[in-house]
Amino acid sequence: MYVKVLITGRPGVGKTTLVKRILDDLLDPVGFYTEEIRKGGKRLGFMLKTTWGDSLILAHVDLKTPFKVSKYGVDVKVMDSVVRRMEEEKGSIVVLDEVGKMELFSKAFRVFVENLLVSDRPFVVTAPLKSKDPLILKLKATSQVVYVTEKNRDELPEKLLSLIPPSLKKRP
Repeated sequence: MYVKVLITGRPGVGKTTLVKRILDDLLDPVGFYTEEIRKGGKRLGFMLKTTWGDSLILAHVDLKTPFKVSKYGVDVKVMDSVVRRMEEEKGSIVVLDEVGKMELFSKAFRVFVENLLVSDRPFVVTAPLKSKDPLILKLKATSQVVYVTEKNRDELPEKLLSLIPPSLKKRP
């Protein structure tokens, strides 16, 4: 069950959509995916949607915090609380969308991902295509990397699920 998959591609190419499309096929996943918070056609921030049903604001233009990515303030406490729950939940496979700048402000999240890398826990994660963060570079070097493009994104859910053993899926 040594599944370590990293999904990457340009911003907006469909990494999150791919994760959302496979989540329903996984048996007992634990983790989260991200969604944009929009109002009047403008992006205001990012929401974490957890596998246990929580919707939490990770970043927002109105959030006052020392942790910033572009115009978005990042709520590190939200990421820390999600990490605590992921450690409690265990789950059969970890799904993280994404391992990026905002999430990595959380030291607890960084440690969680570092531990995941050296464990035998199966995972599917997304990460930015271009990053110099040593942890993301290590993820890319030690995982099976799946590149999402406009041309291949519709066929990728099936391909991605073929990389995951039947014991980790609802349907073999």
